[in-house]
Amino acid sequence: LVAALFLAVPGTIVHYQLGHIDLGLASYLALGAAPMAYFGARLGLALQKRHAKWIFAAFLLAFGLFFLIRTFYRAELYGWFT
Repeated sequence: LVAALFLAVPGTIVHYQLGHIDLGLASYLALGAAPMAYFGARLGLALQKRHAKWIFAAFLLAFGLFFLIRTFYRAELYGWFT
């Protein structure tokens, strides 16, 4: 985590200087991240290991299907299937 900090902070500063960061959106994300991190940690401790694995598997499957469908949609959009 310390190594990630040393990479993330300079990168964030550079992107801010380039105007790539919307401070309004970033403030909403920051305000939501702290309580949701607490809630997620409490939920993770309360869940049984078996249930946590199934929930994680469901999220992985959902994201995998999303990216697969998006890839095929873009491929069709760009005419890669013709």
